[in-house]
Amino acid sequence: MTNNIAGLDLHKSRSYFTVMDGNGQILGEENLASKAGPILNYLKDFTPKPEVVFEATRNWWLYDALQREGFRVTMAHPNKTKVIAEAKIKTDRVDSKMLAHL
Repeated sequence: MTNNIAGLDLHKSRSYFTVMDGNGQILGEENLASKAGPILNYLKDFTPKPEVVFEATRNWWLYDALQREGFRVTMAHPNKTKVIAEAKIKTDRVDSKMLAHL
């Protein structure tokens, strides 16, 4: 069984998820309200639980909520995700895929 990775482009009101397996195949994409309930409900359906990756922000509430539910969380340093900022095509969907790949 390969590990699943969820790239999250987190914003104030809506956030975009891309969930991939360890081989880079997309298992799901979703635009969700930026609240713990909808995010946790979406992620609970993936087996194994995905590791969640998002850029380090002031949104510690999400980090804490995910960890309480047993998700492994990686916060990417914004300076290290330079490839996202420099992308010619910049959408939430593309950003979430790039975070999952990284």
